[in-house]
Amino acid sequence: MISCHQISRLKGKLQAEVLENGETFSVGERQLMGMVRALLHNSKVCAHLCMSVGFMPHALIQNTIKDAVSDCTMLTIAHRINTVMQADRILVMDNGEAVEFGNPDVLKQRPDSMFSSLLAAANTVNT
Repeated sequence: MISCHQISRLKGKLQAEVLENGETFSVGERQLMGMVRALLHNSKVCAHLCMSVGFMPHALIQNTIKDAVSDCTMLTIAHRINTVMQADRILVMDNGEAVEFGNPDVLKQRPDSMFSSLLAAANTVNT
């Protein structure tokens, strides 16, 4: 995992070249580097890409995003349901179609909600 100390030693520091074929960093490190750059530039719209980082860094990323981008629109495609639990609004897709849109806390309370079903399935798998 890339750290602030490692970044400070890079030629060009945060402006270090990130090569497309991963010669400079792993996929997860490239994703983190891109996210750090977006946060530092105060981007108003960011893509949240955390597929290739491990579980522990994922929690760190979630907390960093929550603290740093309160006035930013974050577009997140999540494979982990806990990733979207702090979102203002979520869009649930099924077979390429939007089936639900709303606050995750509201959607999880609806018994007929697909999001509620996904949460129940995730909790069953994790227990």
